Amino acid sequence: AYRLLRELGDEVGEQFAEAGLANERSSPLAARNGSILAHGFQPVGANVYRELRARLNKVMEFKNESDHTWSLPSIR
Repeated sequence: AYRLLRELGDEVGEQFAEAGLANERSSPLAARNGSILAHGFQPVGANVYRELRARLNKVMEFKNESDHTWSLPSIR
């Protein structure tokens, strides 16, 4: 979906790619998708979660609407 958004010139699609989340081999999203909580069998640790959280928070920054906030919860 994000690839399509990028091809259509959508800002979120572009930010997704710039954050390195579109890379199916090195993205923390790929690790998450292969985890036991998603589609696979490999557990992921706190480091993968923190990296994915940081990149997703960057993608989801609202540039035109300052009253919106979005973030994933912090891991302890």
